[in-house]
Amino acid sequence: QGFSLTGIQGWATKFLDADVGASVFIGTLWSVNDETAFNFVKELYSQLAEGISLGESIKNARVKCKREGDTSWLAYQLYGHPNSKMNFTSNA
Repeated sequence: QGFSLTGIQGWATKFLDADVGASVFIGTLWSVNDETAFNFVKELYSQLAEGISLGESIKNARVKCKREGDTSWLAYQLYGHPNSKMNFTSNA
């Protein structure tokens, strides 16, 4: 335990800077509502599967999850290049 994972960008920095690190990290800046989180991820992956960039996909998922009185939709942050795209092809 320590401050290194609790500060802003703590988890993102650890994932991106690891020896075999991630090229992209999507996280939240604060705790989020479970229903909003589910809807956000569902919309995010739907967007990504259509070939839409990470930045656009996150923006679209935020807008879709926006509800009055719930700021969870604002918590999602992308650490990585916003024009990156995901490849969902199977290796099988």
